[in-house]
Amino acid sequence: MVNAKLQLTRRHWYSWQMLPGYFGEPRVPYFSPIWVKEVTPRKTGKGILTLGFINTLYAEGVQDFTLDLRILKHEGGYLVSEILYGQ
Repeated sequence: MVNAKLQLTRRHWYSWQMLPGYFGEPRVPYFSPIWVKEVTPRKTGKGILTLGFINTLYAEGVQDFTLDLRILKHEGGYLVSEILYGQ
């Protein structure tokens, strides 16, 4: 049986984890529930998608984000990606 990959779906909650987290010492992982507002594959052939979400535990308070992500690993229960800042 083939393991289906995690499907990011609009209007659903997911867990967000950033490694190594934000700046400072020691640099600790960052965790937050996020509410996904938009998922848009960029169709570049490079595994890039645009993710729009509400980050509920952001240090400066609840905020909307829209980030381009490059998928590095995609399995049944998780998706690992690189944030493409300034692209």
